[in-house]
Amino acid sequence: MAYGCIKSVPLNVIATKSLMGQIRPYITWQTTLAFLKNPLTGPVYICLSLFELLRSVFENQDETKINDFDWFDTSLDHLKLRGFALYQLIHSAHGGHFPAILDSVGGIFNFGRTVPLVSVSEDGLKLPAVFAYADVLAQQFNNISYTPSAVVNIDGQDVTFYLENWSQWGPLQDRDALYNNVFYELAQVSLSVSGSGTGTFTGGGRGRWVFPDLCQRNLQEPFPTFETTSTAQIAATAAAGSSPGCPPIVVAGPLNLINGYYIYSPDYNDVAVFFATTRNFVAKALADGKTKLIIDVSANGGSTILQGHDLFKQIFPSILPYGATRFRAHEAVDLIGQSFSAIGSHIESGGINITGYGPLANYAEQPFEADNVIIQGGVKAFAVGGRPNRSPIQAVGGVKGADNYEWEFIQAIAQWAFKAEASDRYNSVLKDYNADGPFSRTVDSPGCNVRDGLREGDDSGIPLQFRYEEADCRLYYTPEMTVYATAIWKAAADAQ
Repeated sequence: MAYGCIKSVPLNVIATKSLMGQIRPYITWQTTLAFLKNPLTGPVYICLSLFELLRSVFENQDETKINDFDWFDTSLDHLKLRGFALYQLIHSAHGGHFPAILDSVGGIFNFGRTVPLVSVSEDGLKLPAVFAYADVLAQQFNNISYTPSAVVNIDGQDVTFYLENWSQWGPLQDRDALYNNVFYELAQVSLSVSGSGTGTFTGGGRGRWVFPDLCQRNLQEPFPTFETTSTAQIAATAAAGSSPGCPPIVVAGPLNLINGYYIYSPDYNDVAVFFATTRNFVAKALADGKTKLIIDVSANGGSTILQGHDLFKQIFPSILPYGATRFRAHEAVDLIGQSFSAIGSHIESGGINITGYGPLANYAEQPFEADNVIIQGGVKAFAVGGRPNRSPIQAVGGVKGADNYEWEFIQAIAQWAFKAEASDRYNSVLKDYNADGPFSRTVDSPGCNVRDGLREGDDSGIPLQFRYEEADCRLYYTPEMTVYATAIWKAAADAQ
């Protein structure tokens, strides 16, 4: 009924053409455009010329026609709706920093399923099968009188085939990560409201088909600031109760985003675990005799660059972190750069103090041997889950871009540069950033990846987003891992 209601809305041709023109300037900031058009051979995701296809979608204004893009399932009626076509086209780039959801897609109704699913291996060795999470949870607590059966079909289709196809609606760049993303994930629950109900089949969270309602609801809630909330209060709040499936927090970070744990088991007395890290936790772990470290980033969709550098320098203080990045060259970024460069000497730099520099320059002792550090999804990495096969999988399945700008931020700096420049630049491309249509017609925070990450020693210039990098070890989820985080950490330590 909801979908039929959306389909009944007639197409506004004038508004559609206007919106297309207003969106285009922001897409020029997306750094992966050239590589999407001409990808290398190998495990790349898709080949598309984004601008050409956007024109094809929006310039063909006959609602009964649409070009047959080869990755579209053209039997789906929603391809006749320009909002859905734009949504799927942009998501076909599979860049997590490149979202755009129009109001016709996510501003009227939300779509989801209420039954959470998990993909688990019975013993960690057999290929995983799909189960209803309620069955797995009940079995782990011995609160079930029957043996759970695996899900075999969904809507008349093989369950794996169905879920793999459904996962393609997601923004991640790796097929195994996309497959993981449709399932319930315990680690995401630690993020409180923003992490509840994860996976496409639980009605919310990052794996959802479209998720604007969650974002809009959070923006309306009061958010504590460090000016009004003391560090002690934040730590006490976080330490008051650990996240579901986690042991007691040893050192708590702000808002449950940075926590340190121990595995309380005789066989793992030398192992400490991070969801992220703090200097206090490193010191306490060493004082308590911990010699091995697991960094769990399974619920981390991204972070701030400076915190990443600080984490690296805390663990490897003698190594200089490498962080080469690259903007896409185009006229708007050049003009904005010129404007800000002219006043750069009058602006103080900000951010945080990085370990090994400035007041923290004397932090030089490496706390853990390199061979005793496991980073789930990063260096010396192990990865969990993936499609039901025995092939290796990537360590990082999400976006590998180094930085993203929301379109609103791009508009703000473009308008500042436009006003700051002489009148002879009033006819430059900066004038294209004055319209507010892209914001009134989108329900989430549309954005672009504005800086590619580059690998040290790689002279090819290929962004990390298009580099296939296998994990050192792959594990299947077991039923216990979907209930207890320590089960994942123990598996990581044992796989060392």
